[in-house]
Amino acid sequence: MSDSGALQPPRGLIKRERPMCNLRSSGIHIIFACVSALILLCLPANLLAEDSVSLPDGSTLALPQKCPVCGMMIGGPSGPSVAVTYQDGHITGFQGVAAAVFKDGHDVGFEGARCLFIYNSLPQKFNIDINNITHQYVTDFVSKKLVDLSKAYLVLGSRVKGPMGYDLIAFTSKDDAADFARKYEGKWIVQLHEIPNVAQKHNGDASAGSNKDISGDKKNPKNPKN
Repeated sequence: MSDSGALQPPRGLIKRERPMCNLRSSGIHIIFACVSALILLCLPANLLAEDSVSLPDGSTLALPQKCPVCGMMIGGPSGPSVAVTYQDGHITGFQGVAAAVFKDGHDVGFEGARCLFIYNSLPQKFNIDINNITHQYVTDFVSKKLVDLSKAYLVLGSRVKGPMGYDLIAFTSKDDAADFARKYEGKWIVQLHEIPNVAQKHNGDASAGSNKDISGDKKNPKNPKN
């Protein structure tokens, strides 16, 4: 009998087997999903939603908090207290929480070192007495840990921005600060007590440059030549 005349099983009873490669792939995906879910269930809650940061003096900064300077929410469900932003493999942004601790034990969180500096500079605006501040901390760019602001080296004017724009990028090591400044075009490396002098010098240089352009104008209308 020819093949065409051979009996064929009814079409509905034909059993089609799935390729082994598809079965293996599906099995791997199921195992991966189960393991991922188990890991998430076992993680401490503070890793899934950051609710506090330990400060070097032993106190704890509760999160989330609203920065009193810029109004940005830091920590908690809104995001981590420390974050690095990349673009095309290069660092373009850095967010590192800052904090101030007062004599009465309460603390205040800030979006970054820049906001903490503004807070110190305008005590009347924020209704504080800076003499009541016992500790101030900023996040070290390298270790991502909070360090004493008064001992930190701050890089100003670099290409690495904070969430609110130009920020003060803090380092424990002056050498690390210098390396960062060279790589990311930082303009100054200063410590906290030096910032007002740097700002004053910068403003003075800008003003002198502007006056120089005016005085050097040969067609200055205030000094016409006959």
